[in-house]
Amino acid sequence: YAKGVLTKNFVKEAISLAKRNNKLITADCKPMNFKFYEGVDFLKPNRKEAIEMTLVSDIEKAGKLLVKKLNANIVITNGSEGCSVFERDNNNVLHIQTTPKEFYDVSGAGDTFLAVLTLALISNYPLKESAELANQAAGIVVCKPGVAEITGEELKNSFINNIKTIPKKWGEEQLIVNNKKYCGKKMLIK
Repeated sequence: YAKGVLTKNFVKEAISLAKRNNKLITADCKPMNFKFYEGVDFLKPNRKEAIEMTLVSDIEKAGKLLVKKLNANIVITNGSEGCSVFERDNNNVLHIQTTPKEFYDVSGAGDTFLAVLTLALISNYPLKESAELANQAAGIVVCKPGVAEITGEELKNSFINNIKTIPKKWGEEQLIVNNKKYCGKKMLIK
């Protein structure tokens, strides 16, 4: 993330190579280098980053401006308010709500969102359903401490009421009693 590894030329060449091979291109970047990503299929900034990239505080206007500037579909994640998807080809805007959760740690939620969105899209899920799955997945990982993984089973079960998320494991296991601090889940720690 803006550490100098992904230079403008490197990113442009990677995009060109992916396009030549008909591969879906999804990306997340820092505002300082968002212009490197012109022509990707999907760029996923969060609300703060989208505002920084466009200098526009209205998310609807910021999303549309990013579509125009980058010739890309834009997905702006908005934490507990879900996400907004701005489509490049038809000017559609989808607002996907999420179920508010008591969160523990937002580390990795954006990466989880983008990973699940990408997986769903390459699996031929429609865009709306792909964004809903990604929202749901990100909502699960924020209920876990630290950067956490999610399983397909967890995601599937999360659509059924009253199914608890599988806890994260940290080496040796000691059970800590469920409480509100840990989103009502069991947590295993080292």
